Amino acid sequence: MYGNSIKTKMPTTTRGCSVCGQTIFVGKKSCQFCGALQPRKVALNKAKSKVTKEWAEKMKRGRNTHRLFNSAELLLHKFKAMGFYPMLLLGKPHANGFMAEVLCPQEMVFQEEKVALDTIKCLYAGLLKYQACGPAPQPQQPEEPQQPEEPQQPEEPQQPEEPQQPQQPEEPQQPEEPQQPQLPEEPQQPEEPQQPEEPQLPEEPQLAEEPQLAEEPQQPEEPQPPEEPQPKKRKNDCNHNNGLYKCDIVTERTKRGRKEYYVNWHPCHSCGKKWRKSWIQAEAVQ
Repeated sequence: MYGNSIKTKMPTTTRGCSVCGQTIFVGKKSCQFCGALQPRKVALNKAKSKVTKEWAEKMKRGRNTHRLFNSAELLLHKFKAMGFYPMLLLGKPHANGFMAEVLCPQEMVFQEEKVALDTIKCLYAGLLKYQACGPAPQPQQPEEPQQPEEPQQPEEPQQPEEPQQPQQPEEPQQPEEPQQPQLPEEPQQPEEPQQPEEPQLPEEPQLAEEPQLAEEPQQPEEPQPPEEPQPKKRKNDCNHNNGLYKCDIVTERTKRGRKEYYVNWHPCHSCGKKWRKSWIQAEAVQ
């Protein structure tokens, strides 16, 4: 009724250990007190234990197999909604072996997809047949008849050994010739007396070398004054001013230690030629 409070039982986060009974968290795989492993998926294993042969016979008698198919299709639809691409393969015994069916929530539009699905069915049916019947017996090849052994040829009689020839008597050694008597050696002639060596004259004393005079120190060369650069002759120079041109100094600078002016040249008073502004050295200005 409206206004009445409803009491609900909140799920607990702890449970008792299956061995020692101590309180542990639900997510623990082993007890922290006794170290025993905790059973996992208890409810699922309990539900699996109810599915027996009796349950299967009861489903067939009541013709409730379609409910099982509907539950499977609903489960596949849930997987598809979660972003998966599920496919369920079902095999059933048949007169010629096995027949395979496929439950797939995805629609097969193209012909290549249908051919691929039929191929998967054939492969699954062959797999079930292999698991049920085992590998096909291979035809045994007939054994080749053994050829009769060839009769061994009789061994040839051994020839008698030839008698050894008698050894020939050794020839008698000839007597050695008598040695000739050695002639007496000729007496050696006495050596001639050596002549006394001539006395050597004393060497003349060498004169002492004269001491070399010390070289005079070289005087440093006087630095030569740098040559004044001559102004280059321009292509448009004229000979009316005898090398003297008037100019106005615009600015100045120091380049490599030398002072230079940036000048504006006056045109020639005779021919009227003009020159561009340029840099000249300060020594060239008078």
